[in-house]
Amino acid sequence: MRCLCFASVAVVVCLTSVSSAMAAIDPVGSSLTTATNVRVPTNNTLDSDTDTDSQGAVILPLDSSVSSSFSSINGSIQSDATANATWSGPGEGSLTYEFVSNVEAINLNSPGTSSSYEWTYSFILDQPAELSFVAESVLQFNDNPSRVDQFIFFTIDGVRQEANGPTMRSLAIGAHTIGFDNFLGVGGGGSSTNVTRLSPGSVDWRITIVPEPASCLVFASMASVFLMPRRICSCR
Repeated sequence: MRCLCFASVAVVVCLTSVSSAMAAIDPVGSSLTTATNVRVPTNNTLDSDTDTDSQGAVILPLDSSVSSSFSSINGSIQSDATANATWSGPGEGSLTYEFVSNVEAINLNSPGTSSSYEWTYSFILDQPAELSFVAESVLQFNDNPSRVDQFIFFTIDGVRQEANGPTMRSLAIGAHTIGFDNFLGVGGGGSSTNVTRLSPGSVDWRITIVPEPASCLVFASMASVFLMPRRICSCR
């Protein structure tokens, strides 16, 4: 029995070391962009603003903030967007964002605003993994919450999809780029005054390494063979 326990401990230690060494998520780069614009078609007016914060193979916080506006004797409109991205590690992080549209249109025909954000993260996997995330936001009209919205747009290696609620996707070994984005568009006409807000908006994401069963069996077998002579000698 002493020999069997000794062998089991050695196998566990071996597998743990190999798994930790191979389960690497190497950052390559990331970026966060916010954009806003306001439109007054009858005045042929468009004001837009874009801001991008980016970095290389590090996982420091990213911040982005923009604002667009138009005003005249007939009224005013403004669109604001802010976003923040943080990491708990190479395989886990959070996004928060806020969009605000303020329309005070007395005699502005068909004014409109839009706000958006886009976040991307590139990395390299040594093992297969699973990407999981959940998104949540509260849509308010004139500061009255109307619903909790869980839909979000996400992109994996150039393919953009829409998710509703918690989502999980598989990632193969190699290089990947993932991304999240969302937007708020508001239109009006005639005589209207309103504040539309998408706040708070958030995304929590995680990349979980999935160990390869075949590799575990190979290393377990190697460890058993290595320990066999010692076990036989000790049990004589």
